[in-house]
Amino acid sequence: MAKLQDGFISRHDLNPTGITIAFAVWILPIVSVEFVWLQFFAPLPVFYFLVESGSGRGVNTLTGALLLTGLTATLLGAATAFFFLATMLPVGYVLAKSMATKAEPVQAGFRAFVALLLGWGTWSLLYSMANHSSLYQDILTSLDQGLLVAGETILNSSELPNEHALAFEAAFNKLRDMIPHIMPGLLLVTMINVVFLTMVIGQWLLNRKNEALSAWPPFGEWRLPEQLVAVIIVAGIFVMLPGTILNDIGLNLIFLVGTLYFFQGLSVVNNLLARWKAPFWILIVSLVFFQVYGFIFLAVLGLADVWVDFRKRGTDTNNINL
Repeated sequence: MAKLQDGFISRHDLNPTGITIAFAVWILPIVSVEFVWLQFFAPLPVFYFLVESGSGRGVNTLTGALLLTGLTATLLGAATAFFFLATMLPVGYVLAKSMATKAEPVQAGFRAFVALLLGWGTWSLLYSMANHSSLYQDILTSLDQGLLVAGETILNSSELPNEHALAFEAAFNKLRDMIPHIMPGLLLVTMINVVFLTMVIGQWLLNRKNEALSAWPPFGEWRLPEQLVAVIIVAGIFVMLPGTILNDIGLNLIFLVGTLYFFQGLSVVNNLLARWKAPFWILIVSLVFFQVYGFIFLAVLGLADVWVDFRKRGTDTNNINL
């Protein structure tokens, strides 16, 4: 039996470890709610194994894992969840292709973002056709109901003074009113996070395997186009026009571009920590401690890097294997 298995694997040029890892990453969020967060890492096996194993063996390995995942999901009655997960897989292919052509990380990330946007757009269209309702509106309705239940639970289970309870209820209702205005930005930021995590974790894994596999510079050298500053300026102008559709556009642009500059701030700190020979986990702990203020600080740091160029000196020492 072992010889037959080895013969099948060698004949079809498969990577058994790759099939196992990809299958686990793809099937766990489908079969268990506890692992639903793993679906945002769905493109990672595609990116990694296409680069690590090459286009021939990588494609064969991923195809085997995809067929196994699809069959398992269908038998479990979760074909819909499988098809949604599949919409994210082109992100990994686009990133692997971009790395093979030595495209810059920002260019590769933009291509992958467009691929994910098209994938989720197609999924939304198919969902609307099958259910005769808007997926976007269903998401908003579900989110609002979840917030309403959460707010009522907190109010009913706490012993807040009456004035504090009224203040909390007012703030909570304001949040519910704001969600529909910023939902486009939240969805786009989610897509950016999927692409960014795939790129950074994928490059880290490739560097651990063999640094020669990665054609991208270290994470500490990644830079956004300077022209992106213009988008921040336009967004700021739009935000100062309350009560208009331009105000909503401005808010969503700030979410979007602010996230990009947050990642550039991470890149700057990665560079500086490497130069100072400090471990990267210090940054992670700091972010957890400062929470939203840490996000704002890094976004501002990333934006300021356009003019100050914190990484101007010592760029040859900024590799923390990211």
